[in-house]
Amino acid sequence: MAITTVITIVISAPFMISKCPVYGFEILLQLMSFRGIMTLIIMILIGKIAMVTEVVAALVWRDDKFMICQRPVHKARGLLWEFVGGKVEPGETKEQALIRECREELAVTILVGDVFMDVTHEYPDLRVHLTLFNATITDGEPQKLEHNDIKWITPSEIPNYEFCPADVEILEKICGVYK
Repeated sequence: MAITTVITIVISAPFMISKCPVYGFEILLQLMSFRGIMTLIIMILIGKIAMVTEVVAALVWRDDKFMICQRPVHKARGLLWEFVGGKVEPGETKEQALIRECREELAVTILVGDVFMDVTHEYPDLRVHLTLFNATITDGEPQKLEHNDIKWITPSEIPNYEFCPADVEILEKICGVYK
């Protein structure tokens, strides 16, 4: 009910003011800007506009196996498996974000290669655009600084693990490319 009231006020207020000779044109413009901002906020709240979170991840191979990491139990999608990576921070390139995330989460230095694949996935709580880069560890041995576990698996072992839904399309491509 409260959101309906806000929508009604936001939509109708500029029209009411435009008919009132007491208020000047400047106030009308301010309210119309306010109306635009409020409309945007309301559309985000009711799900008409989804904010997209840029996320990067690394496809790291060792011989015929690639690295997967198990999310911590206390985080969203806890205990599901994923590729190492995380959110791109303001002012970072995707490559810089991936290098930072690998250092923070695994204590390794990586060399970021080309893009293997990118996908957009909508979770109930957020929408992500995930870019998966081919990457090589140049220094260090992966440590469990943030993850519950780390494994090296072959593409044929993928069905043995429950992955984050955003990774499903990527895993299908890995199976197709690396049979």
